[in-house]
Amino acid sequence: MAQKLAKTNQSVEKTLQIIEVMAAAREPMRLQDLAAGCQLPPSTALRLLNTLLQHGYVNQDKVTLRYALSLKFAQIGSQVSAQLDIRNLAHPLLLELSARCGESCCLAIEENRQVVYVDVVDGPDGMLKIMQRIGKRAPLYCTGVGKIFLLNDDRGGVEAYIDQNGLPALTHNTITTREGLLHELEKIGRQGFALDDEECERGARCVAAGVRGYTGRYQRFGAAAPHDGGAHARHYKGSAAHGGAAVAYSGLRRGEGLMARILIVEDDAALRQGIALSLRQDGNVFGQAGSARQAEALLAAGSYDLALLDVNLPDGSGLALCAKIRRAYGTPVIFITANDMENDVVTGLELGADDYITKPFSLPILRARVAAALRRQQAGGLRYAQGPFSFDFESLLFLRGGREVPLSRNEQRLLRLLVENRGRVLPRAELLDRLWPDGAELVEENALSVTVRRLRAKLEEDAAHPRYIQTVYGIGYTWAVK
Repeated sequence: MAQKLAKTNQSVEKTLQIIEVMAAAREPMRLQDLAAGCQLPPSTALRLLNTLLQHGYVNQDKVTLRYALSLKFAQIGSQVSAQLDIRNLAHPLLLELSARCGESCCLAIEENRQVVYVDVVDGPDGMLKIMQRIGKRAPLYCTGVGKIFLLNDDRGGVEAYIDQNGLPALTHNTITTREGLLHELEKIGRQGFALDDEECERGARCVAAGVRGYTGRYQRFGAAAPHDGGAHARHYKGSAAHGGAAVAYSGLRRGEGLMARILIVEDDAALRQGIALSLRQDGNVFGQAGSARQAEALLAAGSYDLALLDVNLPDGSGLALCAKIRRAYGTPVIFITANDMENDVVTGLELGADDYITKPFSLPILRARVAAALRRQQAGGLRYAQGPFSFDFESLLFLRGGREVPLSRNEQRLLRLLVENRGRVLPRAELLDRLWPDGAELVEENALSVTVRRLRAKLEEDAAHPRYIQTVYGIGYTWAVK
């Protein structure tokens, strides 16, 4: 009996080894390469692959005979990750708020009386990603979100938590007394947000807020991130009142962008989540929609670097949505669809799609094609045509009503930022950083106002009452051409 159990474990270990080697590969693998990578005889590797094929965990290309993992792994991952639905719901809000404030933010849940970080929108120097990586756990008593979760307990519940877990000092700022923590929670209840002043980790100062459910209790999710003091805490409190997932900011200025924002429009939730899990390995962040209507709402809330579209959506055609995206936003599009007829492919490409992938497909190939589309976008110049305007940022030709408009270098850069981020408000601090990257702190803030005023004078019909470059008071500017 012991020998049989050992033999079974060895088979499982070999199978897991095959899965891990295939997962690490960037493309489908030949049997010989897979066997060599796992240091297995080809006959053994083939036997295990046939078992995985039979159960739907591996796909084999009928032409090249190469093997790749199927989306079944991603579907299992999405089922195991109980917090994934929360993350998908909150992620667009994290992106929007991070963009508005130019700061990092993350999402956390409470599990087994600990904080668990489940999503991170990284800051410009990667500090947040290191300190609050996805899956990391932290105590309740010394983190911003943890203190929010403790507000759900009455005094007896908090004291029971202290008795069970203690209040060990993790840094010189950690609250280590019962009275100190109770006083802190009372203050948080009054002000509506919590601070972590390097109480859990040195160098990490955080501001956090929670979301109340219909019962008035804080939901078991919230957020925290490094912060730079009271100004962000005051701004944070006002923003959190708008509802949705709780978010937080770091005290770091946002740079040129560290990741690609990808919109996935697919009515199959398991497939949608599986694609996101695969592409997340490359550092991308996502908006996810199950219908054309949801996709249009996400596009209106913020800009994306790439859109992955299914053709057959429950409330309309992905072809029509592609045409709208290309016309209104200029976002590159890749179709992912079961419609594999030649006419379907031609129609999709004629509507402006950059690529057309038919189901079923392998995840390594999808990742490679997405990476190629993003490289093409970064290498090419942006062209934009909407309303009375036609802009070609590669040839530096700017037309209004068919007439060329001469723009200075800074005016060109400002216009491009506004056009690339149409649909969202660009904060003044972010614009200063992007227009004067080598010394934004040395530039007078009215330099931005002057550049905006000059650009309006060249593009608006009435610069005193602008229609296109609109001011969002207290925040920044947005491009509002319909």
